[in-house]
Amino acid sequence: MDLFEREFARALRYKRPLSLSIIDIDHFKKVNDTHGHLIGDKILLELVEILQKGLRTHDILGRYGGEEFTILLPETDLKKGVKVLERLRKKVEASVFAKKLKIKITFSAGVTGIPDVPSSSTDEMLRYADLALYNAKSRGRNQVRSYLDVKENFLKNNR
Repeated sequence: MDLFEREFARALRYKRPLSLSIIDIDHFKKVNDTHGHLIGDKILLELVEILQKGLRTHDILGRYGGEEFTILLPETDLKKGVKVLERLRKKVEASVFAKKLKIKITFSAGVTGIPDVPSSSTDEMLRYADLALYNAKSRGRNQVRSYLDVKENFLKNNR
């Protein structure tokens, strides 16, 4: 979160783009319930390795919750951020985890970014990414959704 605060302030100060994504592994509880938490932890480590390999050295991957992660993409506008997340989503979908067990996983992601979506705080950016994530999950999972995809419904329901 400290890195996020710093990158957010830098992006605002220098009028540079910044994308933020929240990803959530689809149905991960089922993996833990079926194979146990040790295998679940192994899968998380394998996922992190795949994600890190698909990111630039200055991109920031962080664990946000149990099976949720944030990805911060400095110098990346929302459109490019969605493309990055879609590429990562496809890579994860095509991968086999815990090789001996041949487990397949997918993730859902919500993406937002400045200046495409004006945000006054990191909390607001997180909320927008979370709304887009929720939309991806409610639309069937294993997809990437942008805050701009869900903005109209959000505004309509919060008036």
